[in-house]
Amino acid sequence: MFFSIPFVSSGKVQFPVGPDMKKWVVISIISFFSAGCQLYQDIPAISYTTSQGMVKGGQICFFLDYQVYFPASGVARFPDGGIPDYAVEKIFLLSYNQTSERLSVIQEINPVKYMLTNVKFFHVDSHEGRFFLSLLYSSEGRHELHRGIFRLDNTGLNFIASGRAAKISPAGQMAYLKEGKVYLRNSDEPLFDHPPIHRFSWQDEKTLLLKPRSGKSDSLLQYTIDDQKLKSAEEKSADLWPETASISETRSYFDGVFYPPSAGLPDPFRFFNSDSDRLFQILIAEEKNQNLKNAILGKIIFENRTGRLKSIEARTKDEYVKEVIRCYRAKKMYEVPVN
Repeated sequence: MFFSIPFVSSGKVQFPVGPDMKKWVVISIISFFSAGCQLYQDIPAISYTTSQGMVKGGQICFFLDYQVYFPASGVARFPDGGIPDYAVEKIFLLSYNQTSERLSVIQEINPVKYMLTNVKFFHVDSHEGRFFLSLLYSSEGRHELHRGIFRLDNTGLNFIASGRAAKISPAGQMAYLKEGKVYLRNSDEPLFDHPPIHRFSWQDEKTLLLKPRSGKSDSLLQYTIDDQKLKSAEEKSADLWPETASISETRSYFDGVFYPPSAGLPDPFRFFNSDSDRLFQILIAEEKNQNLKNAILGKIIFENRTGRLKSIEARTKDEYVKEVIRCYRAKKMYEVPVN
């Protein structure tokens, strides 16, 4: 007979010894898992983390860190919440059309030699259909973080220079920041040594508009490439800066009804039992899994099964789901496939 629990003899708790001890450990482990222990939840969570957006020609380009994962469950949550099981963990460059209000994937960022981290610090600029990315990364097998500028094309990421905040002039000239100094592409020397610069932009093909790290909040400088002169800008207005979309704005594109495959993102429903009855039960439950519920509602609308929304609204205990359905009806939000 195998022992699966300690036994009591003469008022004392005793454990099996010798060969019986090994049998007890094995049987105890099997019994533990066969008792229904789950290391991960069976319903995934969805996470969207975005960067600031570049606004050009009615398009807003930005980075998205897209994750579909199963949170740790039971003993796997010990001691600090556990490590999720990731089904999808990818970074994309996306475009948001301000007219149609549609999202679409431009390209997945899939570096071979680099590990990318924290898209909130990423920056993108473009010129004539080419994209230039400023990324926070570490080299393969190393932990030190670096800021680098890359060109994105069909082959992936191509390293250009160490630095950040690359900006492309109307004529195609690249300038970027490195340790508070402004450099032009293919130049080893900065344009000037002082003062250190916080941010900059191209005012025209030959002129840079610069914001020093110190000084008044509205103080701006100008640098002309041809005569290599630095002077105070005549105008002191934030309106001189090119339009950008904040992180909170780009993140808001994923609020409400949103079906990830409609934008070209991986389908979260491939990774778990997602028949219609199961999804219906998730929507009427009280548990807070808002991004997944948004995706389920988006899937229902995308598949033209909007008649079921009335039943969901009547039966759900989740006030958030009711509000999202009401917003959908008011705004007629509808995601369509990307051509």
